[in-house]
Amino acid sequence: MLLLIPAWTAPFLTASALGTTRTSFLPMSLSVVWRDGSPLLALCVLLFVLTFPLIRFGALTAVLLTLRLGRRLAWQTHAFRICNALQVWAMLDVFLLAILVALVKLGSIATVLPGRGLIAFTAMVVFTILASASFDPTSIWAKTEQKP
Repeated sequence: MLLLIPAWTAPFLTASALGTTRTSFLPMSLSVVWRDGSPLLALCVLLFVLTFPLIRFGALTAVLLTLRLGRRLAWQTHAFRICNALQVWAMLDVFLLAILVALVKLGSIATVLPGRGLIAFTAMVVFTILASASFDPTSIWAKTEQKP
């Protein structure tokens, strides 16, 4: 969850072509895509790359933190249900793959350099995949469904 902050606020990509250099930030890409005539794509990026992961990581952090502190609260089951539902819709790995494909394709016409935001985003995706592999949702369900 902490890697969302530099992924959103640090320079994401720097592109140079024909003597012009432009640095982009992840949230800024939404307005650029919208202005370029793809509002549906901008909405998809907003939901699947920014909003759903934020809600999922926030709810999961809250559930796991309260369970770690030994508390059983009424909202934990609902929050964990939201986490599981958004796991399919938070498509950070798909977005990262699309960025890699775009970098390969753009490499022949421009110089594109990854920024700290992209590095943080990549680390977040890797840590999310590793956490999902070592995650036991059944035990968390059992703990959240106990009466407070």
